[in-house]
Amino acid sequence: MIYDFELTLRAEKAGRPIAVVKHRFAVSYDLWEEKFAVTKLEPSPRSVSHVSAASAEAWCIDGLAVSAAGLAAAQPFWIRLDFRANAPSAGENEADNSSFTLSSLIDIFSRRNRGEHVNEFEEAGPLRLDRLKKRLLPSQ
Repeated sequence: MIYDFELTLRAEKAGRPIAVVKHRFAVSYDLWEEKFAVTKLEPSPRSVSHVSAASAEAWCIDGLAVSAAGLAAAQPFWIRLDFRANAPSAGENEADNSSFTLSSLIDIFSRRNRGEHVNEFEEAGPLRLDRLKKRLLPSQ
């Protein structure tokens, strides 16, 4: 399964983006080991394997970053994370023309639809850098 993440920084909730970062991941599941493998395809390829579902999710999210350069410390901003899950279409990733594959069996038993797409987003704001720094830095 391919997952696309787009992280957008805006000075106004519906304003023009200040910065946009796109990340793409390929995620696979090993049925016998019951573990996940994740490969970051874009922008800088890396991978991790033999991890739990929670660890795979955390690994993807922890690697997302967008530059706040140019924002004043007290300037409000909004951040939005768009998430898309793209199931391979029928015939994609099949080496032969056979319709009987392990992938098709998994689809049958899980009742997953081929070509299914999931689009979701989360948005936060208004945020300010000076307030975030106070929360992240220990008091002196």
